[in-house]
Amino acid sequence: MIESLHEALALALTWPNPLLILLGTLIGQIFGMIPGLSGAVAISLMIPLTFTMPLHQALFLLLPALGGSAFGGSLSAILLNIPGTAVNAATCFDGHPLARQGKAGLAIGASAAASAGGALFGLLVLAAAIPVMLTALLLIGPPEVFMLSFLGLCVIGLAAQGSMIAALLSGGLGLLLSFHGYISVVGGTRFTFETDLLWDGLPLAPVFIGLFAISGVVELLSAGDRIAGSAVRPGRFGAGAWQGVLAVFRHPRVFLSSSALGTLVGIIPGVGGSVTNVIAYSLARQSAKDPESFGRGNVAGVIAPEAANDSKDGGALIPTLALGVPGSEVMAILLGAFALHGIDPGRQMFTEHLDLVWVILVALVASNILTSALGLTFSRWLIALTRVPVSLIGPPILCLCLAGAYGLEQNPWHPVVALIFGALGVAMTRLGYSRVALIIGFMLGANVETAFFQSVQIARGSAAIFWERPISLTLFLLIVLALALPFLKAALRRRAGAKESGETS
Repeated sequence: MIESLHEALALALTWPNPLLILLGTLIGQIFGMIPGLSGAVAISLMIPLTFTMPLHQALFLLLPALGGSAFGGSLSAILLNIPGTAVNAATCFDGHPLARQGKAGLAIGASAAASAGGALFGLLVLAAAIPVMLTALLLIGPPEVFMLSFLGLCVIGLAAQGSMIAALLSGGLGLLLSFHGYISVVGGTRFTFETDLLWDGLPLAPVFIGLFAISGVVELLSAGDRIAGSAVRPGRFGAGAWQGVLAVFRHPRVFLSSSALGTLVGIIPGVGGSVTNVIAYSLARQSAKDPESFGRGNVAGVIAPEAANDSKDGGALIPTLALGVPGSEVMAILLGAFALHGIDPGRQMFTEHLDLVWVILVALVASNILTSALGLTFSRWLIALTRVPVSLIGPPILCLCLAGAYGLEQNPWHPVVALIFGALGVAMTRLGYSRVALIIGFMLGANVETAFFQSVQIARGSAAIFWERPISLTLFLLIVLALALPFLKAALRRRAGAKESGETS
């Protein structure tokens, strides 16, 4: 194993591999910043460039795009309140309020350090799990996927930035919207209204672009002036970035718990980073001494989701490499790259191609450190966006949103979907409903339904399968705890208040 690590490090330093790592990181960061694009899109577009490359060179080009995209998405979430990718949605909650207060540097620094640290945490777990991963992954099945997805739905109420009832209604609407199209488990279609356009359901990327990017642009334009506000002194661009880095070390519990959560959730195939992002934010908020400060510019609200975002990739690689089961969308694309180069994941990866596993680890470590370093280096120029009049930056972003919605599949129906959900996003924002809750319900609906049907079929109609298995039982207890936690905290506050009033009298 040590020899394979040495070989991977030597390859990473051999020309032109350093250039490929830098190029892949920059492409991923740019794709992450543009709403609707992502690391998955960047990797998909670059795969044809790797046909004639040795596999290790292809990995040094493709994997850094994954490392760069999550942090790139956090930059647009912080600066524009528009998450570049779905996994950056919760970063908007406190990242953008910090930018509006003139503290964008603090938020970017915290995001950079949390992203790099979270990625290193997840990859260390992957390296430590190599000897046992084949056995451990056999314990995860449909009941565990259902329970974890259901936990993500339960977190909707905990993550509410306003009325819990409004957040639950938004999540319910997202669930309803996810039930359009063909039903893979039982066959047949539903809610297609006799049109082929809804046969595959509503497309995720245009829905996401409309809800967050287009509605965000409209809100920026309607607010006028500048993102940071004319009353905020500009100071020195980039000031505060290193304070943001230090803030991660001042919140070790938030960072470590979010990184561990991201890694564990990443191991469950098909759940994705959007769930991790919101669950990590919700847990950080619920466990904080001052939960009311979240949503108003608490730097811990940036650290938690960004640490979880990047640590999930190490977890997602475990089922991808050990069983050939993609842990996320981008891992499915990575499996396609393996197939093109004649590599079959599974036991063969750890017997005949262990050097490639270490190449993957080295490429991701290098790209995550590099992308955070680039973010810190160029933060002073990025923060300048908060001082530009929104009338100048709004229209170009809107054009990019519509182009992104069309360009992913070149379907003229998709920009229409984006505009419809853009109008819905504006209405939800102004009426106090949660766009994040809607997108969580929309993304998890199919997972919850499919995993539930599969579990019941395995158990031949018995629901006991959900608490007979140790992992699903643990997740079930976590669901109960998540639902009870707000009521327990409220009861403790009332008790403390009653005690103080008694002592005063």
